[in-house]
Amino acid sequence: MDSLLSRSKGHWEGTKKLWLAPGKSKCECSITANVTDSVLGRSAVIAYSWLLEGVRQEGHLLLTTDFGKGAVQAAWVDSFHKSTGIMILKGEFTANNTIDLMGHYSDSKGPDSGCRMIIREPDDRTLDLIVYNVIPTGKEQLAIEVRLSKVND
Repeated sequence: MDSLLSRSKGHWEGTKKLWLAPGKSKCECSITANVTDSVLGRSAVIAYSWLLEGVRQEGHLLLTTDFGKGAVQAAWVDSFHKSTGIMILKGEFTANNTIDLMGHYSDSKGPDSGCRMIIREPDDRTLDLIVYNVIPTGKEQLAIEVRLSKVND
């Protein structure tokens, strides 16, 4: 997380692809984000906003780590995806500047579902965020794909 977030601080712009249901066509829109450090550099915040059918949406992702163990925790709030709830995700650093997180949410129609979030920085000027819904059987369904390009340092 140290190298990922130290390279990621700044303003980002890009494209968000959103699949509202499996097998349905995707929505595509512009997204902006700001990545800042917090808690004396031990945590980072990704604050972002986007439009869905002309309505502004926004969210925050707070990331923190245990540098010695490589474990990562996150708290995610989003006006569209999470409504008023907070999702707690836990995971780890994997290869190539990637964070792999998993959280869970209640589904009023059945057992809890999962949310897998992958944050990766393929290079110094690109930041990706990919989210999968994980149905109770364990199958992953692509829900969100964000590709951001750095605007400034």
